[in-house]
Amino acid sequence: GELNAGYEGAQKMSDEELARFKKIVEGLGSTDLELEAEDEVLINKLLGWPKDGVFPVLDVVRVLMTKPKIAGKWATKAMGAYSMAYAQEGGVTAEAMQKAQGNDIVLKVIMTANSAEGEAK
Repeated sequence: GELNAGYEGAQKMSDEELARFKKIVEGLGSTDLELEAEDEVLINKLLGWPKDGVFPVLDVVRVLMTKPKIAGKWATKAMGAYSMAYAQEGGVTAEAMQKAQGNDIVLKVIMTANSAEGEAK
C-alpha cells in the first residue's frame, strides 16, 4: 500500500493491481515465476510512474529479468516487434519503430532509469 500512496487517477494501482504486484514481488525468489499478460500491462503502467517513485519498480523488473522464462519471453516479444518493423514493405517507418520500442521492456527500463537518474542530480 505504501508504494501506491500519493498517486491518484490512472497512476494509482487498483486493489486488483496492488494484489497482482504483491504476488509478483512475493514470487521473485522462485525460479519458476511466470508472468501473465495482465502482469506485463501492470509493469508497463508502473514504469510510467513519476521519477521519484519508479525506483522500486525498476528493482522488481531488474530481478524479473534474471528469470530465464521471463527474459526469454520479453526478448522474443521485442525481437518479433523489431523484425516486423524492418520487414514491412517500403522499409521501417517511425510508427513501426515506435511500436517495436513499446514492446521492448529492456529499452523501457533503460530509458526510465536514465530519465530518473537525470532528474535526481
